[in-house]
Amino acid sequence: MKLHLRPWIGWMVGGIALAVLAWASLIPLDPGSLPSRHDKLAHLAAYGTLGAWFGLFLPSRRWLPAWMGLGLFGVGIEFAQGQTTYRSFDTHDILANWLGVSLGMVVLAAPLRYGLTTLRARA
Repeated sequence: MKLHLRPWIGWMVGGIALAVLAWASLIPLDPGSLPSRHDKLAHLAAYGTLGAWFGLFLPSRRWLPAWMGLGLFGVGIEFAQGQTTYRSFDTHDILANWLGVSLGMVVLAAPLRYGLTTLRARA
């Protein structure tokens, strides 16, 4: 069962979210503004949200390509950060991105997803 969103709305919101994430990932930060452990949690949360969002309106047969695409987006962002003078490439960030996308989609595959969509349908 999937959330009944008009596909163009889901893609538009998802595209905006990807653009905002790319922007936030490539702007200069003050040194030491975010402790390392919080940085990984931010990656996990951001990419988990994206995985869950795209999983909500995509049919489950499209989850694998979405998972791959979002994970590769995170890899690309890390390589782009490595090309700047003010950010750095970090393999641990890549792992946090993939884990976040995976967790976001796993939550949707769990029975919780069906409860959420049933609740939304009743509203």
